[in-house]
Amino acid sequence: MASLCAAAMAFALTGCPSDDGGEVGSSGETGMGEADEGTSAGEDTTTGTDDEAGETSTDAGTTDSSADTSEAEESTTTEDTGSCSDNDECLDEEICADGECVDANQFNYEIRVMAYTPPDCSDGLGGAEIAYYAYEDDLLIYESSESSCPAAWPSELFIYNPPGIFQIDFWELDTFADDLLIALCWQDEFSECTQIPKDILHDGELILDSQGTEIEMRFDPIL
Repeated sequence: MASLCAAAMAFALTGCPSDDGGEVGSSGETGMGEADEGTSAGEDTTTGTDDEAGETSTDAGTTDSSADTSEAEESTTTEDTGSCSDNDECLDEEICADGECVDANQFNYEIRVMAYTPPDCSDGLGGAEIAYYAYEDDLLIYESSESSCPAAWPSELFIYNPPGIFQIDFWELDTFADDLLIALCWQDEFSECTQIPKDILHDGELILDSQGTEIEMRFDPIL
């Protein structure tokens, strides 16, 4: 499990995988309910001979079994196709593309920094001016424009190519010397920067609020 770590500040966010608990099949519950109703109907309508009552009960049981089989076949067909309408219907490591669940790493992504707020927006001489630098595999892939603090660049985007190692640095710009505010990357179990986790790409966004620092980013697949 990767963790989002800040190189310039002493904090880290550790993500936890969502629990995928097994769901009780509704068709199984319905089948049980129908079987009980069939038995009750057989008992309530027993006005003829024992043979007639037996035939009624047998017919009801046959109908319930056929319904259960049909529901099971429909369920199997849906699962096999892997069809979807949005990412919520896919695994945490997948996204929904053209109606099918696909591994998140199969696409490139447009990344936007929607908001960034440091613990303090003053720079000693007034409001701070902020810019960010994005890196993939240790190569600079994008340098943002300047933004006043609190900062936002919703109209700017850059392209990320999984599984490239990703890092983004936020700087306070100064006339004499720029100051690194925070450097962020996801780290593996060896504390090395790694790719953006698939579950983050699946969610399509990152919202971070820790120790006075707020960051919001969007990740949109290029389909």
